[in-house]
This record gives sequence, C-alpha cells and structure tokens, in this order.
Amino acid sequence: MKILVYGAGVLGSYLAHVLIRGGNDVTLLARNERFKELKNNGLVIRHYIQCKTTTDKVKVIDFLPSNGVYEIIFVVMQYTHLNSILPCLSNNQSSNIIFVGNNADPHAINNYMQKNSCNEKNIAFGFQSTGGRREKGKVICVRIIGQMELGGLDGNLSWKNIIDIAFKNTKYKLTYFDDMDSWLKSHIALIMPLCYASYACDGDLHKVAKSKKLLNQIIKAIDEGYKVLESLGYFILPKNEENFVRRKSYMFYLLLKVTMITPMGRLAISDHAMSAVNEMFMLSDAFNILKQKSNISTPNWDELQSHLEKIVTKKHASINNRYGGPGMKKKILLITPENEEINRFRKSQFNNFIQITMPYLAAFIDENKYEITLVDEYNQKVPFEEKFNLVAITVNTSNATHCYNISKKFMDKNIKVVMGGPHATLLPEEVKKHCDYIMVGEGEIIWPEFLEDFYKDNVKPEYICEEVPNLKNMPTARRDLIHKRYFTKGAVISSRGCPYNCSYCNLKQIYCEPFRTRPIKEVISEIKTMKSKFFVFWDDNFLPLPKTPVYSKLKEENRLITEDWSYYNGKTRVAFIPKNMRAEELFEGYMWFRREFYSLKSIYKRIRKSKTNILYNLIVNLGYKISLNGTKNNF
Repeated sequence: MKILVYGAGVLGSYLAHVLIRGGNDVTLLARNERFKELKNNGLVIRHYIQCKTTTDKVKVIDFLPSNGVYEIIFVVMQYTHLNSILPCLSNNQSSNIIFVGNNADPHAINNYMQKNSCNEKNIAFGFQSTGGRREKGKVICVRIIGQMELGGLDGNLSWKNIIDIAFKNTKYKLTYFDDMDSWLKSHIALIMPLCYASYACDGDLHKVAKSKKLLNQIIKAIDEGYKVLESLGYFILPKNEENFVRRKSYMFYLLLKVTMITPMGRLAISDHAMSAVNEMFMLSDAFNILKQKSNISTPNWDELQSHLEKIVTKKHASINNRYGGPGMKKKILLITPENEEINRFRKSQFNNFIQITMPYLAAFIDENKYEITLVDEYNQKVPFEEKFNLVAITVNTSNATHCYNISKKFMDKNIKVVMGGPHATLLPEEVKKHCDYIMVGEGEIIWPEFLEDFYKDNVKPEYICEEVPNLKNMPTARRDLIHKRYFTKGAVISSRGCPYNCSYCNLKQIYCEPFRTRPIKEVISEIKTMKSKFFVFWDDNFLPLPKTPVYSKLKEENRLITEDWSYYNGKTRVAFIPKNMRAEELFEGYMWFRREFYSLKSIYKRIRKSKTNILYNLIVNLGYKISLNGTKNNF
C-alpha cells in the first residue's frame, strides 16, 4: 500500500518503521536537517526497551505536491503545526487522512478539511503510544508495544478496512473508538498534570518522585480534569485508564513514583514536556476554555498549571506573547502584495500565473520554529486582525506605496515588518522608513540568516547580500501554501539576472553578477512535481525603474511625469514623456498594439499555426483580449 507519513519526529519515524516492515510503500515527509539525515543515513531507530537498533531505507520528500496521491496519509505533527499544513493537505488529491497526536479541537480540523478540500476526504484521528527523542541522526524510541488508538468523531469508520490492510503484516495493535474527540480530550486531562509537575521541577522527575504533594496533586488534578469533561457531556476514554486512575489511585501513585525515577520516565514524559512547551501551552489554553464552560472547581489543576506559566516566563520570554517567544514557535505572515489597480487588470485576464517569490522564500523557513501563513492579494485579503510575530513583504516598485500602507497597519500594532525585493534593493534608504528590517539583494543567503536571528531575538536592522548565491540545489517553492490557483501555480525559476546591459533594465542593479542558470535536471524535476501541465518560466520586467541608466537620463531631461511608483507598472500607466510624442499617444499606441495582437483574427492565426493545447491557448488569448476592456488611460 502506498502510504505517506507526514512528519519525521519520534512518532512519525516509528510509525514509518512499522509500516515499512509491514511491506508497504512508505514515504516520509521531513524538512531541513531531518530531511538530510534520512536521505544520507536512512531511518535509524534505537528501540530503548527492546535494546536494539533498526535501519530502514525510506523514500523522503520535503513537501507535499497536490498531485502526490497516497492511499493513506498519516499526519504525525505537533498540535502547534497543524494549522500551517492544512492548506497543502486539503489541496492534495489523497482521500484518506489520519491525524495522529495531541489534538484539542479535532472537529475544527475535520470541518476545515471537509470545507476546503479539492476532493472528498475521509478523516480520522489517532494517538500512538510512543515516547522518546531525536539524537545525532537517529530516534530514541520508548514503547512497550506498537499501538494506536484511532477512530472518527461520530461513529464507525467506513474505511476501516483500508487501515487494517496497511497494518495486516505487522504486530502493531489498532484499537478503534467511535468518539475520538472524547478520547483526545481525556488524554489531555491525563497528560497535562504530568507535564505541569515536570515543569515544577524544571524537568527533573527524580524531584517529582520524592514529592508526595506533587504526586498526589497529579492524581487529584487528573480527576478534576475528568470531571470538567463529564460535566460538558464528554466520555472519559479509554475506560480502563479512567478506572485505574480513579479506583486504583494507590497503584497509580506507585506507578507514577517508579516511572519518575527511571530513564523511561524522562524519555516518555519530561523530554517531550520540556521540548514541546509551545504545544503544551496551547493544549493547556484549550483546556482552560473547557474549565470556564464547566464551572467545575479545579484547585489542584490550577496550582500545577502555574508551573507552566513560570517555565514559559523563565525560558520563553513572556506568557503574554501567546504567539511565540524565544524558543517557541513564531508566527510569520508572507505577503505577495498587489494594489487594487493592477489587481483589477490581472483578474480581468483570469489566467495569471502566481508570483513565485514568497512561495519560494517559504521553502527556506524551518517549521519547527515558525508557523507560516502565505497571502497573495490576487485572491486573498491581508489578515490585519490576526496576530503575527513577523510580517514579510516583497516590494516591487509599482506596489511600493501600497506595501508601505500595509506595513504601517502592522507596525501600528507593534508587529515587526521586514521588506525585501527589487524596490528595497534599488532604494533601500526610502524603504527603510517603512519597515523594521530590510533585505537588500538576493535572498538565498541573507533570508535564512535573518530568520535565525529573528527567532533568537538577535536581529539586525539591515541584511545585505554580499555573495553571489548558487542556484544549484534550490529548494522547491511551497506551492502547497498557495490558496486555490489550481491551474496557475506553475511558475518556475530557471535563471537569474541577464547577460545584456540594456539602458532601461534594472536587473544589473538588482541581481549579482554574472548571469546564472539552474541545473536543467533540477528545473525538470521541479516541473514534474506540478499537477498542471501548464507552466511558465518566470521572467523579469523591463521598465525605466530607479537606478537604471534610462531612468537617470529621463530624470536629467525632466521627462519623468512622476515619481509616484504606482505609475511604474508597465500595464495601465505611462510614467515618462516620450521624445517625439505625447504620453497619451504612447499609451494609445500601446493599446492599439494590444488590440491588434489579441484580435480574433490574430488569435486564430496563432492557434492554427501552433496546434498545441488549443483550448488552453484559446482561453489564455481570450483572457488577454477581455482585459483590454478594463485598461483605461489613468493620467
């Protein structure tokens, strides 16, 4: 069976190991250093209790293409990461998806997937009883037996047989539940007091084992959590676990004490608690909402919970910054801007390919440190009402004023803004006035550097590209983050710069010398990942933009109409006075050429001669013809 395990941490790695040993065709999705480890060394797991090490060959990818179809996708990610990957999962053609791990609101996940998916989705939720940590290229895995509790939210799974087939040749135990929402909330009620106690002793479980007060508080707090859930109509699942905690509390006390003094306790409890503070914080916040709804008294829970707040304050800046402090995941918004005038023009063509810059820069972002939101104003609105740690805007000259307005709205709310792109490179002193940080030049080297510095709160106001980036081994643009645009995602970067020195062109001022190309095999490999058969090689615009020789000449001759950058869009406005005609005449000549080129007679001649992708090319040409109606003289 063809299976994808989305996430290569401890849980995902062990699950992939089980499925591989069961004879399935398994692919692991990993990024950054973990991707390299798996590529170079394979899937290496040290099974702690079993005292053995296994190595499996596994296919590895670093992004999920929309046309990559699997019979089952297991999503094994921390709860904090889920929202950022839902768009790519909903755009993927696979039908069966199981979310494995802590989850405070599975109904919200399910509703999003059903509402936004490109095809009908079967959604399930599960939890794998595995602990451990990653260490020096391998996973240290703690488990007694391989097992997963799983199921849907409102009854039996209609596609249970597909899951059973995947595990048919394994010793892995599957236990199905009809109400996984209750199961997952019961699990939160169980694990949070354990994590709180771990925070109380700064991760030293030996101190917990020696404290009767803490051990008893854990048991009482779990019971309080169960009462909260019961008051709201949830079932406590699994029942045998509830009975052990409530009716055999002394045995549970002894089990806790013994577990806390063994290495297994550290691997199963404190390692995760201390390394996933952000996830625990979010789960704790979610349970607080349930507590408020229930009006159940929870004194032991509340006292233990205060230790989480202290650890966040101590190790992760401020508890009030709920969207990431140092060491916690931060929220980043990437904006592809488009002012209203150009947006109207582009939409009238209805066949515009994406601006690839931001999806490409997203590929450099470590999702263990950042939660990514990508917005393209072509078909999305900028979410000014949401809270972000960082907003990144790519600035083209014609959009500069619009970008400055966007930036001001975020900066007025004390949200940091970084700007880069052609205009920031051409006129950095102007752009600096409108943002907190600026990127000057190409981004392959300075963008990752900036992200790391920002994450560590050690960021500089300006990052300047001083080395020529190599286009070899470029990461694949994160098309999975793009909203809809099903047939126009296929923009590909194949080169950088230009070998010529045209007076009107600003590429020499924007890009490092010399002209460079990507390896052909890498370009072809990226094209093969695309669902659509249609794509474009992304070219640069040639306009009399700032810093170009022709711009300087026109300014010297007093022939620039304006320095309002919105006029420099090359589509709907004229920014300079030609030598032997009026600006209005230039615009009319430009429009005459467009009308002639996209006349029905010309379209027919081109399509008849080409004879390739006739329907698509007809739609493209008609789109440009229709756009003529919306192009007006804007002097």
